[in-house]
Amino acid sequence: MAGLVFSASFRNWLLFLAHLAVLQGDRSVLPFTNLQVSSAMTVTVTTDPSRSQPSVTIIADDRALGWTVETVVLPLTFGNTLYLGMDNRAKRQGFRWRDGDGRATIVVPQPLTSISVAGGAKVHADFVTGDLAASSWASIVVGNVEALSSNRSRVVRAETGGNVSVEGGALGRTLIQASGESTWVNLTAASLRSAEIEAEQKAHVLVNVTETCAVMCDSGAKIQIMGGANVTERSVDHCGGIVFLPVTEIESPESSDNDTELTETTTAATATTAEHTDARTTAEAFQASAVDSRIVFP
Repeated sequence: MAGLVFSASFRNWLLFLAHLAVLQGDRSVLPFTNLQVSSAMTVTVTTDPSRSQPSVTIIADDRALGWTVETVVLPLTFGNTLYLGMDNRAKRQGFRWRDGDGRATIVVPQPLTSISVAGGAKVHADFVTGDLAASSWASIVVGNVEALSSNRSRVVRAETGGNVSVEGGALGRTLIQASGESTWVNLTAASLRSAEIEAEQKAHVLVNVTETCAVMCDSGAKIQIMGGANVTERSVDHCGGIVFLPVTEIESPESSDNDTELTETTTAATATTAEHTDARTTAEAFQASAVDSRIVFP
């Protein structure tokens, strides 16, 4: 009887070792076009057109902690979506990643269509063609955005301390929604043809729009608009402040002291976003820039 017990235990041990061996290196996943990260992971996404299949590398796999990270590709209506987050077993045990265990590197053959993050996740992607959403103190930084179709509106959404920043590229029609203190959306480094902004509950939105921009601002939210767009204020009764910065003002070397201060604030906000620092720093800097009554419309 003891021999049988030993045999069963030994077999389970071999299965466990085999499982670890499979986890070493890249995880095998089905092709996907969208990414959702739901836990406090740090994820880097790189586009490599020379590849035919995506690859997902998890640091935890090399530290015998692969069981704590779940990777599942779900066939959703808007396309195959990679779900990346903490496994339910680890959640029930109150597990926390340490020393970079929660880091992941993703390489895709074509740019992702959308990224959605929550639960303190931090995602940095080099190229995205569609929607971006961040909530629950999670953040997204995108190097370049490009709308493949000018007929479809794009959505950028941030709430409950979520942060979204884009460092370059161009979009057509874009709906921007931001809600919650320490929540901000920074699209000043990208060019938007037209935008509709909905900001509330002390959120901050910074955009660069070239043609038309409709604004709804409430509950102490603050909005900064550059690019010279024709702006329509639909509802701004309880807005914390709207700052208009035409491109000519920003690029002019002979601007006034106040204009220079606002330009430096915008530059600092963009740099802060790229470094994934605390969103509150950007919020406070933007709030300071909205003091000048000449350009703030309550």
